[in-house]
Amino acid sequence: MFAAIIVAAVMATAWFFIKSSFSRVKLDMPYLEFEGDNSAARYASGTREIMKKGYEQYIKKGLPFSMFNHVNYSHPLVILPTKYLDELRQAPQSKLSFPIYLEKLTIVNDIGGPKMTDESIHVIKMELSRNLNWTPVVTFQFMLKLFSRITSRVFVGPELCENDAWLGVILGYTNSAFRATHGVRAKYHPSMRWLAKYIDKDVKDVYKFRQMARNLLRPVLEARIADAKAESEGEPASYADAVRWLYDAYRSKSKTMSLDMLAQDEFVIAVASIHSTAATAVSILYDLLDHPDSLAEIQDEIRQVSGQCGEWTRKSLGQLRILDSFMKESQRVHTLQQVTMQRLAITPYTFKDGLHIPSGTQVSIPNELLGLDPELHENAEVFDAKRFLRVTQEGETNRFQFGAVCDNLLSWGSGHHACPGRFLAQEVMKLMFIQLLTNYQVQYPAGVKSRPADILRHHQIMPAMAVPLAFKEI
Repeated sequence: MFAAIIVAAVMATAWFFIKSSFSRVKLDMPYLEFEGDNSAARYASGTREIMKKGYEQYIKKGLPFSMFNHVNYSHPLVILPTKYLDELRQAPQSKLSFPIYLEKLTIVNDIGGPKMTDESIHVIKMELSRNLNWTPVVTFQFMLKLFSRITSRVFVGPELCENDAWLGVILGYTNSAFRATHGVRAKYHPSMRWLAKYIDKDVKDVYKFRQMARNLLRPVLEARIADAKAESEGEPASYADAVRWLYDAYRSKSKTMSLDMLAQDEFVIAVASIHSTAATAVSILYDLLDHPDSLAEIQDEIRQVSGQCGEWTRKSLGQLRILDSFMKESQRVHTLQQVTMQRLAITPYTFKDGLHIPSGTQVSIPNELLGLDPELHENAEVFDAKRFLRVTQEGETNRFQFGAVCDNLLSWGSGHHACPGRFLAQEVMKLMFIQLLTNYQVQYPAGVKSRPADILRHHQIMPAMAVPLAFKEI
């Protein structure tokens, strides 16, 4: 058996090299690359240099360009100017797909990871953001655990939200899936990735956590099925959580939701919410430490609103306008992605102005440089904590709130696949900062005077995750 696998792998690799042999699809647009060392390894940390060059030379003139694509070496990544934003928003998923792009990016078929389903998107967008009145407390690993516990109240309900085994599965799965994605892409040629589930530890762990999740979710799903049956017979519903909503979403489409489908959807929701929320919160916290005057103002605002409202609800959280503006400015200056609006062309696609891209092409729109463009944002190089507070006071009350989507700030994306959990993330982070800023003093460790450098990997930007901030209870 093992010998057969090896022979098949060798034949597949030989076929792949004969067929592709480092060839690159030719596109009718400029292709930017490094001078001298143009290796794939250089792009892992140096992509920002190419993005800046392309942004100034082409994007600001309304022209697209292409560059190295670490997801698919043979298909360059196309970077589009914002004039294509409406077309990307409106293009059908059967032609320009975000879920298929995610499958290619995360190589879920090779590592046993979860696929995004319509049902999971619906639950995040329509249901999760309605249930936000829980109470949290407060660098990165701690926040991962914090947000895992908070969101599990909504994701899996009362049976598992305080269950250490479930929280271990969620954190273990997401960590293994991230490691497996990077590891398999780095260690295995595309033609040999099918071997990973047999020999790669991280991929094996992904499958192990899937089985553990199924076992833990079995009684929860059975309880939600019974709850739905009782409700159909006139009894009041006993549960309002993602398990029940997912069950209802599948049932409304005459689909049967299996335990594995439930586990996969729960993983999609968790991966989409926990890591990005924790990273964003750490990034905002660094900026708060760098701006002590703003920190003091936000603490005063929290005390004032708390005294007026008595309890924290969505309405009272909405009155924290200085905090909201600070969070939005932090996101503008320190976003998590250099590009956004990622799509994969399922078929050859021609834009209205005649720009043509072949099937298999990945397209994106700049994100980081859009937020730092002085032609779009006054004094863009300055961290202005009240930038968006002033805008909302001028009448744009909702358009520039932290969770809002607008065309010159695209960290949340735009269109049908704008981050569906952004309002959940917004309220959870505000609740966390309320608890942190009113109960603790926070400072950098000895020797660190300001925000540590961000970590760059291809188009991803992450705040430094290993800095041990010092907390002291007030």
